[in-house]
Amino acid sequence: MSEQLIKLIKKVQNKFGEDSFEISNYSLAAALLETGVIKEVYNEGDLTKNYVSFTTDLLSGKYGDEFIEEIIECFGESLKTSEKDFKDSYRKKPSSIKEIIPGVFIHTSMSKILMESMIVSLVNKARLHIKFHSKIKTPQQWTKELIKATALKYKTISEFSKSEPDAYRAAVRHGIKPELAMDIKIRKNQNYKK
Repeated sequence: MSEQLIKLIKKVQNKFGEDSFEISNYSLAAALLETGVIKEVYNEGDLTKNYVSFTTDLLSGKYGDEFIEEIIECFGESLKTSEKDFKDSYRKKPSSIKEIIPGVFIHTSMSKILMESMIVSLVNKARLHIKFHSKIKTPQQWTKELIKATALKYKTISEFSKSEPDAYRAAVRHGIKPELAMDIKIRKNQNYKK
């Protein structure tokens, strides 16, 4: 039985956890014509474990290394080559620092929404695609248009995130949070000029 068929059977029969997601490289494979199609599910039971597995795969070259410099920049201060380089608050909680590749460390001490935002940013920098398996548990379906309309009711992105946490999380998952922050800022500046 082929490995691909085994993965497909496991995927179909598997019940995806709340924090699981799937990464694929369809557009990259098509553009380069030399990269095989990759479709990987991260479903290890919680978002932190999925994040660690994904970043390990990403930095070890599983998805290619064409955009590695941009990916490293995206990590900001959450990626180091020594545990000693992290802030004291992270070092005091050793479980928040993970060695993902020998000599490469990440910290995982962040909120769930910030971690999802980091995953989406890394996926975008690597020119990959992400599909979150869990639905945001709300009676409302958050389309990009509805998220934007909801966000523009608020004066800051912070106010939006506190007042509408489900919409904010949907914005993160859709990858439109930076766009919304800019739209809110522009709208705020326009109101000041009036």
